[in-house]
Amino acid sequence: MTRRSVVPILPIVLLALGLLGVVLGVVAPIVQVPALHSTVDAPIGVAHNAWAVALATIGWSVGAGVLVTMVGWWMSRVSPPRSWWSWALWIVPVLVPPYAAWYAWWQLGSPEWRLGSWIIEHDAVGAWRTLALLMALACTLWPIAGALVIALRERVVAREAAVLDRMRWIDRVRMSWREDRHGVLLSILVVAGLTMADTTAFDLALVRTVGFELRALEAAGASPWSVLVASGWSIAASLAVAIVVTRPHATDDHAVNDVRATTRWPLVLLAMPLIVPGIVLLLLSLGHGGAVKVLQVYGDGVLRTAAASVMCGALVAGVCMLHAWCAEGSLGLQRAERWLRVVWITLALSPAIVVAVAHVHAWNRDGLSWMHDGLGIVAAAQLSRWGWIGAVMGWLSVRGAPRDLRASARLDGPAWTIVLALWPRVGVACAAAGAIGAVGAAGEVVVSARVQPPGGDWIAAALLNAMHYQRPDVVAGFVPILMIVAAVAAGALAWLAPRSGGVLVACFALLPFMVACGGESHTTPLPSWCADARVVGRGGKGPLQFNYPRAMAWTPAGELVIIDRSARVQVLGPDGSYRREWLMPEFDQGFPTGISVSPDGELWIADTHEHRITVMDDQGRVLRTFGRFGQAPGEFVFPTDIAFGEDGLVYISEYGGNDRIQVFQRDGTFVRSFGHHGVPTDGSPEPKFDRPQSMLMLGSGRVLVADACNHRLVEVTTDGAFVRSIGAMGQEPGELLYPYGLERLDATTVLVTEFGGCRLQAFDLSDGSSRGCWGKGGREPGMLNGPWSAQVHGGTLAVLDSTNNRLYLLPSDRWVDRVKRESVAVPSP
Repeated sequence: MTRRSVVPILPIVLLALGLLGVVLGVVAPIVQVPALHSTVDAPIGVAHNAWAVALATIGWSVGAGVLVTMVGWWMSRVSPPRSWWSWALWIVPVLVPPYAAWYAWWQLGSPEWRLGSWIIEHDAVGAWRTLALLMALACTLWPIAGALVIALRERVVAREAAVLDRMRWIDRVRMSWREDRHGVLLSILVVAGLTMADTTAFDLALVRTVGFELRALEAAGASPWSVLVASGWSIAASLAVAIVVTRPHATDDHAVNDVRATTRWPLVLLAMPLIVPGIVLLLLSLGHGGAVKVLQVYGDGVLRTAAASVMCGALVAGVCMLHAWCAEGSLGLQRAERWLRVVWITLALSPAIVVAVAHVHAWNRDGLSWMHDGLGIVAAAQLSRWGWIGAVMGWLSVRGAPRDLRASARLDGPAWTIVLALWPRVGVACAAAGAIGAVGAAGEVVVSARVQPPGGDWIAAALLNAMHYQRPDVVAGFVPILMIVAAVAAGALAWLAPRSGGVLVACFALLPFMVACGGESHTTPLPSWCADARVVGRGGKGPLQFNYPRAMAWTPAGELVIIDRSARVQVLGPDGSYRREWLMPEFDQGFPTGISVSPDGELWIADTHEHRITVMDDQGRVLRTFGRFGQAPGEFVFPTDIAFGEDGLVYISEYGGNDRIQVFQRDGTFVRSFGHHGVPTDGSPEPKFDRPQSMLMLGSGRVLVADACNHRLVEVTTDGAFVRSIGAMGQEPGELLYPYGLERLDATTVLVTEFGGCRLQAFDLSDGSSRGCWGKGGREPGMLNGPWSAQVHGGTLAVLDSTNNRLYLLPSDRWVDRVKRESVAVPSP
């Protein structure tokens, strides 16, 4: 096939992909909106003060818009992109998700670093969290602001005279404002819209915005229509911004021929906020074996993410081609192109959870399970978020071409002929749009985490959990893989396209659909392990509603005490009925992750992010507290669990760089400690832990520790001598993935709750072998999503399904019998 025959085929294939992209990314979710009204229910209140949340969202959005635009405007004046290295420094920040930049900066303030210790000691955690958020937004969004200013710059005649006459600096500023005022104002709007649409970075920084509250509302079980109504003003604001951004100009020719020399030091200066935390993530990855660990545990998830990202990138490239064609068509086509561009931008600026919910309900219907239960729904939902890149770049690739070139092309025929005449320019735009779309789809987590099919590994959910629960090894391993996989996939697509006549482009784009077609789902009954369970709870803040419950314990009286991530302590009866509740006395820094009940009925709470132990009675009255931040004896970084020994002493586990177990008397007097942070192969004879999450007293002077981030169980003596380890990283029977909870079923059997594996697994303590695995990841009844704990009292086994905001109550005698029956052959979920 000659190159002359290749060129016409590729644009046609891309155009077909663009039409498919409009159906998948625009038509499918939008036509679903009227049908959502049938799911209406009474809205669930999540925000305590809706107006305060709205004002905070507007304040952050406008503030970020002004701050980022000032940086971008300055860069557009002193260091516009010219050489390849300057282009690279302008492009790379856009490809870094704001949450990744925030997390890297946040890790600089962790207790493992001297800076982090200083921050905690001076009670500046909240200020550091806010500063990290501002840095993340500024260092990832400034190129967008700068590019808008450059694109809309309007040179004035007096510019050269100003340079020659060496005008005062204030006159130079005025001149620059006259040239750039339209771009600056538009940039503030665009960056404010992008900030308003961001959810993950604000969620991690504990800033309550509309996106945060909408995600909480949806997780609380609100109907799709309630979520849509609650987000109405946000969608309206997004639409208004999109209309303003795409308004027709008197001229499309904003080309600037600026002959000034580029100043290099500002680019280097702005690169540092990404380089410094990037080095931190790299060091964390190397120190924890992050990338290797991620590939070992989440290899399938990496492949799924790569496949969905490639498909999304191909569709974004097609959208670029479609808009390039329409932009030079008839007046009607040009108007249609503009309003379609408005829709793409509105979808990008709207809350992510709204887009995700629309796609779930668009594809969750008879005959479309191949789409809903496969990779197709992930790619389609991501296309709704990133299609605007293709729309804008396609329009710019044609409308931004020199006037004489466009006029010459018009003489040759209709719009399609013009696009072919401009093909080198349009083709580069399609390749660039596809690459950016693929990278964006690989790094986005909110939409993917909501629409991902049940079962299997997905990077989005694992990454969200890792960031929330301080697992820097996973985050440090994930972020480089996300960027490399997406960049390689997009690069391969761009390289293969002109060499294959468009056939490989279509194959890349449709392969995930074809893979997804292989598995037609069908309704199945609840799995046997929970067929006789009572399911209690849902998301929310009312009685028997939870906001990410992370600590659970039975009292001697048979009451179940549960603490969630809003610092709310709920007390339930043995049948799951609501009894009472109260709030933790302090929770400015964060929330508890562990609770144990002493033999005399006191509630001992691992007040994790307050760096202390809080002791209460069963009515919520504080009896005493002890501990403070630090690494000295008797001080804590992040305490996780409390266990009571036969010797009358109290054992407390902690993590955060000082991973150890400290032993106290009941009055809080320090006795001894053992263990240190490390991995099993560091050669030290002392027990090594990486987030010891929970403990189980075995008797006879032995303690079993859930060494969560080392993916194993460690048996030690109460004096700290290492006895043995059970399990290794993985998801096969006998392997573990972030073990969090420990509970003894009988004299020789321990039940392990795997937070990362989303299952329960029983082990034989006599030889360390697996006696069965139950459960799999998902949101549907009978599935588990980030379970935190499982505990037995009397005849009831309680399983805390944390991410799903619910509780399973099962007959414990039947459970023990099941383990005995099924111990010979490990059952499937």
